[in-house]
Amino acid sequence: MNPLFRIWFFCGIFIAVALISIAIPLLPLGFSPDRWAMPDLFFALTVAWVLRMPNSAPLILVAALALLADAVLMRPVGLWALLIVVASELARMNERLIREAGILVETAFFVAILIVMVLIQNALLFLTFSGVYPLKSLLQFVMLSMICYPFITGFLHYILRVRGRNIRNLPDRLGKVG
Repeated sequence: MNPLFRIWFFCGIFIAVALISIAIPLLPLGFSPDRWAMPDLFFALTVAWVLRMPNSAPLILVAALALLADAVLMRPVGLWALLIVVASELARMNERLIREAGILVETAFFVAILIVMVLIQNALLFLTFSGVYPLKSLLQFVMLSMICYPFITGFLHYILRVRGRNIRNLPDRLGKVG
């Protein structure tokens, strides 16, 4: 398969799956807002995808989809999108290091980034005198997102066949072959 066609093909798949992950919280699944916080499937998908195929999820596409998610899910437009873009670029910069370490380190990276994002979001909402999210819903949000992340990576790996490059015997940034 032509490499350029492959990138565009997987870019289209990323858009389709991202739109589905944005639409899932809108479905009437019986979760009431006062009982359960919905996990951020789009953020989990974005981090998992960027760690596996960073070329097929460019920055501008991630930013556009994150802004769309903010608008559709009625969050403060731009705040969570900015945090998603920064987190995805952080994952893109360290993708080889994270993927080489295994799924447990990858999940720990995802959870650590998510916790930092939630804290930054609540701090900024507090500084602007907006309503902050209660601690209980934030903990539920982080826990459910953490539980969903391995399932999303499994879905990408086994169902969609989104797999990263073979990182063995490729030179790193300094030119050393690992």
